[in-house]
Amino acid sequence: MAISLHYTERSNSVPDLRQISRTDSDEHDFLSPNEAYRNIDIFTFLLLAGSFTDSFTNLCRRSVQKKGWKELFIEIRDGLNSDSKSLEKRFMLNRFIQLNFEDFKEKIRQINEEIDNHMSDIPIDWANHYNSETINETYSQVIACRKILSQQRLFYIERGNLPSLLILQQAITDQFLRLIFLYNSNSNLQQIDCLEAFKVLFDHSLIIVGQPSGTECSAVTKYEKTDKYVTIIKTHIICLLDPNRVDKYLKLSNSGVTLYALDNTGGLERGIPLNLMWKKRTITYDKNKTRTFFYMELNDKDHIQLTEMNSKNKPFHNQKLCQLVFHTTFTVNETNIQYSSTLNSSLFGLCSHAMFYPIYLAQIIISEVEQMCNPINSENHARTFTKFINLYHKRVCGIELNCHSREFIEKELHKICTLSYEKVHNISVNIELIQRKPFSFDIYQDILEKLVAQIKLMSNHPFLSMLYNDRLFYGICSDTVDHGLKGNSRQPRLLVRYNKLEDQVKNQKPDIIFVIDDGKLRKACINHKNLADEMSKCFDEATVNIETQLQVLNYDINFSFKNFSWYSDSRLNSNNMVKTDCETIFYSLELLLKNAIQNSRYYRQVPMPSVESDSQTSTEQFCSLHTMIVSLELSGNEDLRAEAFTHLRDTLCQWCVNHGIHGSLSFLPAIDSPEWPDINDTSSILPQ
Repeated sequence: MAISLHYTERSNSVPDLRQISRTDSDEHDFLSPNEAYRNIDIFTFLLLAGSFTDSFTNLCRRSVQKKGWKELFIEIRDGLNSDSKSLEKRFMLNRFIQLNFEDFKEKIRQINEEIDNHMSDIPIDWANHYNSETINETYSQVIACRKILSQQRLFYIERGNLPSLLILQQAITDQFLRLIFLYNSNSNLQQIDCLEAFKVLFDHSLIIVGQPSGTECSAVTKYEKTDKYVTIIKTHIICLLDPNRVDKYLKLSNSGVTLYALDNTGGLERGIPLNLMWKKRTITYDKNKTRTFFYMELNDKDHIQLTEMNSKNKPFHNQKLCQLVFHTTFTVNETNIQYSSTLNSSLFGLCSHAMFYPIYLAQIIISEVEQMCNPINSENHARTFTKFINLYHKRVCGIELNCHSREFIEKELHKICTLSYEKVHNISVNIELIQRKPFSFDIYQDILEKLVAQIKLMSNHPFLSMLYNDRLFYGICSDTVDHGLKGNSRQPRLLVRYNKLEDQVKNQKPDIIFVIDDGKLRKACINHKNLADEMSKCFDEATVNIETQLQVLNYDINFSFKNFSWYSDSRLNSNNMVKTDCETIFYSLELLLKNAIQNSRYYRQVPMPSVESDSQTSTEQFCSLHTMIVSLELSGNEDLRAEAFTHLRDTLCQWCVNHGIHGSLSFLPAIDSPEWPDINDTSSILPQ
């Protein structure tokens, strides 16, 4: 069954093409959506998709209107909503506001200069300089551009000295017009030669600029069940023949695009046909120059129906790697020249839920690394794959892995490589044999799924990448680093990291672990669902306790805890009360606990066990034991009232555990209230 994708902007004057002019958008993203910018550190986050709602180009324009970047960031921050995503943007804006704006202007100039270089259009005079060697070199450059643009979907790969697509469009269009001239010269011999030359040219006229991806993930998408099974695939392809110069000679057929699943042998099966239209887009570059491109796309407004079902009546393409195949027919007007060209996309995954993204991302990363590398001997196997994990991290998070993360990953991969070799050959490892026996990177599938999940959490929450860049977040590592803190009560030390790989549950997002050593090692675990709220408290604590001696460890360097205050502002935690109706006000649990402890009327001191550290002798610690009565009256649905009590109990227990408070907690209903299940409960609270 064919699926027709309809576009509301379709032009009436040109039935099969539409003209779009987007002078307000970022033209560079249209031609190079995953460009690898050179080392620009924290400024990378101005360019990352999802960091801000505006493109980099529009941010630059707005900064001029506001007479400064700082003023623009403050305006954007003050206009944010109160949801968690906006809270994370607030963290990032606060960090940008702390920058030295003299350095900032220079970095912005460098970024714009790099974009200008990517959008250059050096003129080529084919009439005077054409030869077969030159056009073959151009075709080689088209192939190289296809390869780079495909690799940039998942990896940080610089384009090097490759020409821009503007230059390639000019070269391919000039060659097309030259072939038209030769064909019309009425020489039969030349016409035969031209026919073959046209075929080669058409095969090199198409480039997939944006390889298939989903709305939430590079290279993987998911389907939704409404009344039908539908999915969203984002991709766009351009033709290097300039419409303004070839329109009277050439007609492009609306492309037949087919969605295939990859079978066990690497072949394609069960195709779903899609109908796409060639459109036109005019871009503006170099201030006032314009250029028009043929292009077609699938975007997040296009819902593709999955019509092929498996034996369980589920989408056949589910839990598979897939591929798009583009078919375009080129027809040269007033001739008998007609040629169909085919171009295959890179692989992408399709699954039922976002929790499965890491599985298919890992498969695709392994597949692409094996295409990019010659067979690797075991001696360099782990090191080579670590390099590509770093390139993936830099591509999706905007920054490289720190050296301690690279060392940890390579060490873990080397263990797997060694064990795999021993298992396959059933021998102890012999270096000479290892050097002669290459094998696949798919031995890393399981650990790569966990690494991808941790990297993806950082890419989904860009402020974590900024913390990582500021050396306040340790990132991927082993829990053995906890014992290197060596803090004490006078100078406690903090480490913020991911949970260790062994503890990471398959198909679940990783947790963030806070480790504090103040003579005793304590840990707190932050779930991704509460990440923004909990980090907000951390930033607020750094602002309030600016003179604290608490240090943050990162590798072998200590940083002040007050550096977390770079992400805070005076309004970040001003809303401690949330009014839910005209009668009830709920306070934040943390504020409730602090007030309760400070204002409690009943307490007694009990001695705590002595604590020893490497840098100080043991001292006797004391804490206060508080007893209080909390009165709570709720009305409404009985099940929800019980759930409210349970939630309050669990949250209070977890807070006490995280802060090393121990004792007991009792929830007892009033004498005249009905008995509620799960409410009569005494929960022990023990320090973690």
